[in-house]
Amino acid sequence: MGVCSTKGFLNFNSDLLDFEKDVGDYVIVHELLHFFVPNHGKLWKSLMRAHLGDYEKMAEKLKIAQTSSQFPANEENA
Repeated sequence: MGVCSTKGFLNFNSDLLDFEKDVGDYVIVHELLHFFVPNHGKLWKSLMRAHLGDYEKMAEKLKIAQTSSQFPANEENA
C-alpha cells in the first residue's frame, strides 16, 4: 500500500483511500518511520507504538483486508 524508496520518495496506492482511517494512518506512519529506521527492528516497533499505540491491530486489519479483497499485498508493509 505504501513504499519509502532509498531516494527518499514516498508512494501510496490510491486504494488506501478505501480503508478505514486508522489503517491509512498505520501505512503512512509505517513508511514515514523508514526515513529514520530502515528496518522493522525493535526501534521501529517502539516508534510505531509511540505514534499509534497498538499498531499491530491496524497491521492485522490491513493484512485481512488485502487477503479478502481485490487489493494486492505489498511485502513492504508486512
